[in-house]
Amino acid sequence: MLKKLCIVLNMMMACFIANAQSPQQILTRIAESRPDTNRLDLLIKLSGYYLNRPKEHHRERDLTMGYLNQAMNLSNTLKTTNRSNTILGMMGNYYYSVEDTVRGADCYESLIRHFRKVKDVSAEAEVWNVFGNRVLDDEHNIARKIRYYENARDLFIKSGRVLNELDVERKIAANHLMQKKVRVCENELIHILKRYQALKYKKLHYVYDLFGDVNERKIDLHKELFFRIEAVKSMEATTDTLKGFYFYEKLATIYADLSMYDKSFMWISRALQNMRNTHEVDDFYGTLSLAIYDLLKAGKPEQALAFLRTSSEEVPPRNIAHRIDLWEGYGNCFVALKQYAAAEKYYLLMMAGFKKTSFDMSFYDDHKQMLADFIHYNETMANFYVQIKQYKKAALYTGKILSLPGGTVRALTLAKMHQRQFEIDSASGKYLSAIRHFEIHKKLNDSLFNEVKSKQISEVEIKYEISKKEQAIGLLEKQAALQRKLTWASMLTLLLGAGFSFYIYRNKKRSNQELLNKQFEINVQNADLQELLKDKDKLINEKDWLLKEVHHRVKNNLQVIMSLLNTQSAYLKDNAALKAIRDSQNRVQAISLIHQKLYNSDNVAAINMHDYVSDLVNYLGDCFETGSRKIKFRLVVPPFNLGHEQAVPLGLILNEVITNSIKHAFDETGGKIMVTLSNKPANSVKLTVTDNGKGLPGQFNINTASTLGMEMVKALCSQLKGTCILLSTNGACLEIIFPVERMANNTSMEFTAD
Repeated sequence: MLKKLCIVLNMMMACFIANAQSPQQILTRIAESRPDTNRLDLLIKLSGYYLNRPKEHHRERDLTMGYLNQAMNLSNTLKTTNRSNTILGMMGNYYYSVEDTVRGADCYESLIRHFRKVKDVSAEAEVWNVFGNRVLDDEHNIARKIRYYENARDLFIKSGRVLNELDVERKIAANHLMQKKVRVCENELIHILKRYQALKYKKLHYVYDLFGDVNERKIDLHKELFFRIEAVKSMEATTDTLKGFYFYEKLATIYADLSMYDKSFMWISRALQNMRNTHEVDDFYGTLSLAIYDLLKAGKPEQALAFLRTSSEEVPPRNIAHRIDLWEGYGNCFVALKQYAAAEKYYLLMMAGFKKTSFDMSFYDDHKQMLADFIHYNETMANFYVQIKQYKKAALYTGKILSLPGGTVRALTLAKMHQRQFEIDSASGKYLSAIRHFEIHKKLNDSLFNEVKSKQISEVEIKYEISKKEQAIGLLEKQAALQRKLTWASMLTLLLGAGFSFYIYRNKKRSNQELLNKQFEINVQNADLQELLKDKDKLINEKDWLLKEVHHRVKNNLQVIMSLLNTQSAYLKDNAALKAIRDSQNRVQAISLIHQKLYNSDNVAAINMHDYVSDLVNYLGDCFETGSRKIKFRLVVPPFNLGHEQAVPLGLILNEVITNSIKHAFDETGGKIMVTLSNKPANSVKLTVTDNGKGLPGQFNINTASTLGMEMVKALCSQLKGTCILLSTNGACLEIIFPVERMANNTSMEFTAD
């Protein structure tokens, strides 16, 4: 039974390679043989040879079906059921390899009906598993693929093949991840890992690898690095290194994402060596491109070019895909060497080659790999043209990537592409679009990198470096424990001869031990309490740090907006438009000052109004050059705190009113503006802004005034839930009284700024 299952699963595709015979030798033996099982086995071997040829040898692969048909006819004549099943499975493989999914499915369904008829549950499970493997990895087929795997899993359960059941469960979880069901996939993997560990199964690297993919999708670089390291550790510990290059490359990629290029190069070099040792060089040049990237990022372009030339001599390119990656490598090296004409030549060769393979499944194992190449090559071209400031050409390539459906592009790549589009739009004068792409870039980048994650990544690395030492320490501890047990056994043997004295000693020892146990429990509880207090303090510190970081990011974004407004004003000739731009800049600065204060303060939730009002008045004085116009300020502001939700509207009101006074209240003789904040009963504050200028027009009414400034003042006053009075007595006077939600340190203080 087990032999038959292996035949069904493997389809005897490697038989010819094992015997090291050429196709011509096999054909000669077939011609000399009689129509018996010997000829049938030779036909199956020859079919397996051509079926197993690389996809680029499609003309040779086309010979496969002719030999399989000969084999099937002979098998039917000889009535060799097992061989007929093998041939039928190989036919299914062939049809799927040429994307004839209908006839491929017919072959597998015929096998399933046969094994169901003879009640061979285990063999039917194998066919469902292979059937699921052959279904394409795309959104249209993924539900069907999962259904086939579920059929295989249920039959493996029925036949008691637990390891096969768990392997199929892992494939189901992987397909749930492709459906973007991240939480479902993660829960399934936790369950699978627990069952493997209960069975003491050691080859866990494929499970850890999928955990890495989950955390890549969750944009958690810390956990992704942890699981990539665990996958490599498991693979090396079990010496299951046939596909070692895959796990080494995944680990190298995450180190490259973290800008740790020396470590990335170390692991990608291991991947390349593993490929050479196992002769698995189909994707050798794709892996080589990451090694070149690491050396270039580490500032070693000459070494990168030499490494590329040496590697291409050791493993010459075998197909168009290899040449595409080789051309890209040369392009990248010449960019680093600032030889841009040579770089563009190789990049254009790269794209011309890629057009021949783009979205042609005969060159790819799955859609995921095909899409990854599409993103990678377009990203390469976009980066190159941005670097040499050919922004129109760059926009063609960023647009292709940014137009892909959500979840298709890795978060790190997507953040880089939005940054590139920000640079392109800024250079092209498309400022609104530039701001939008900049905000998306910052949001993605902030979610990928922060100080906490950097610390966690360092912790993961430290854990990996000391893991082998911990194993040695664990062995020593076991030896010490055994020695202690032997010592106690010897002591007890001696004490047995003491009789009644030993009985008294034992009772006293039991009492002492109980006291020690209680003391130990108390110590453990105290230690737990200390850890909880440390965790609480750590969480509070992290919360304050994160709030500060938020305010810092907001301040930076507001500064970007002010810079864009300033850039725009350089191209404006209309005075009204320039005035509007300046007013907008002042309003943005009023808000930006608040976030700057919160970032620089120990109190991340409230603003010291004395400091804030002073800075705002000084800024407006510098902006409108009030010193040369003989306009002076007097501030009476106690040092109390306001929450930022009230400080923002209050700052905008001050900006509007003071700006209005500076612009309209005074002639060439100048004057004085006074700002007062005073405490009122019922926990409220009165804001008064007065000037000794011309005063308001005779018919002015704040309730009917429709200027933008007055509308903003009324709206912001309403937001503060306050009352607003505007008077004209020896100048203009604005009074606003509003309730305070958060106020402290109401010590009266007067400050004068001339």
